[in-house]
Amino acid sequence: PAGPITNNTSVSISCATPNATIYYTLDGTTPTTNSPVYAGPLTLSGPVTLKALGYRSDLDAGAIASAFYGRVKFENTVVTTFAGAPIPDFTNAVGAFARFSAPRSMAIDATGNLFVLDSGNKRVRKISPGGAVSNFNNVTIGGLTSGLCLDTNGAVLVGVAGTCGFYRLYATGGYDVPIYLQFCPSSSVLGQFQTDPTGNFYVGFNANVLKFAPNFPWYTQSQVAGCNCAGAEVYIGVALDAATNIYTTTEYNVSQTIPGVSTNIIAGGLGGFSDGVGANARFQYPTDMAIDSRTNIFVIDVNAVRKIQLDGTVTTLAGSATPGYQNGPG
Repeated sequence: PAGPITNNTSVSISCATPNATIYYTLDGTTPTTNSPVYAGPLTLSGPVTLKALGYRSDLDAGAIASAFYGRVKFENTVVTTFAGAPIPDFTNAVGAFARFSAPRSMAIDATGNLFVLDSGNKRVRKISPGGAVSNFNNVTIGGLTSGLCLDTNGAVLVGVAGTCGFYRLYATGGYDVPIYLQFCPSSSVLGQFQTDPTGNFYVGFNANVLKFAPNFPWYTQSQVAGCNCAGAEVYIGVALDAATNIYTTTEYNVSQTIPGVSTNIIAGGLGGFSDGVGANARFQYPTDMAIDSRTNIFVIDVNAVRKIQLDGTVTTLAGSATPGYQNGPG
């Protein structure tokens, strides 16, 4: 079966037809009777698309079997549960006694508090550094929520995909709606959004990254940043480094945009799950991401968290291509 591999993984091929000859390729091309003949286990280092054909001269050729083997290089990490449990509900408590319903986006402030968009409960929850969960604001957010970030004044901005508007929730209570995106058809996809240290607001939206300058109490659209986007209805993840360069996830790749200069793909290009450098790495469907002070990029890739260094080296920080709920190493 297909799946992640490490260096020098041994893979065997078998055929149910007696005395059939197996021909194979390792480059994704269709095998023929001129392809290499399988004679024993293959040693793979990935990423590899293995295709095989069983053939016997007195029978019609069999169906071609195909499997992708992605290379995985795990970081030395351990996964634990900070708050909540795999039981959907709405409970404020400490650690594993708290309950969420489909938490999806979060941000962290300078003192280590986490702010989580609890999309199933349509609330923003706050988690202290000690794991105590509370409501950040008692406003129930209507519509299909899409993401969350903090502004420079400590308010929380939450996107609502159905209206292409953004709630601004205040710690003291109440809210306003300071941003509405123009030209927002019903098929629009709101991606991740971020604010920079000067209060500018960036949002992935319909194959672009839009930038809004603060003009309290509203925002004014000031520019459109480019990105390598495959189409208008694609989720765009957005992150910013210390120099306010813009990083985007779009389908199977991660790009860097230096505003007014260039946009380049750092890693990825084809669908799959494989660690590697640059175009040799593969992503299933990268979405939200964050950047640390050393400009390491951390990307949510369906069931895993991937790490990308600026030279394009991709490793797996936690999780894998297989869904599940389990704490432990890597």
